[in-house]
Amino acid sequence: MADNFMNDAFNKTKEFINVAVKKTEETISVEKLKYNIYAAKNVRKDYFEQLGRIYYSSLKGTDVENEQIKGLMNSIDKKSEEIKELQDKINFVKNKRYCTACGSFVATDSSFCKNCGNKF
Repeated sequence: MADNFMNDAFNKTKEFINVAVKKTEETISVEKLKYNIYAAKNVRKDYFEQLGRIYYSSLKGTDVENEQIKGLMNSIDKKSEEIKELQDKINFVKNKRYCTACGSFVATDSSFCKNCGNKF
């Protein structure tokens, strides 16, 4: 009887630790992804500032190469896509899906959006 109690206590403790480790790993993953989003947004902000400087210079009559503007616009688009991918990863880790119809977040195993009824 004492052995059963000890085994049960050990198994319950082991299960608790496994759940805690999983949650900790999820939290760390989400925080890393959030940091990557923050860094990508800062880089994208720099691209916007560079683009603004170029546009400003062109308005002031300074010659600006069109390729330079196109390059910055492409860089901004790439950073925006990177930010979206990182946000999608956060949603995946959190077991969430984005409803394109209404913008709500719902569980990934849902067949319909809980907010608007959109079918996935």
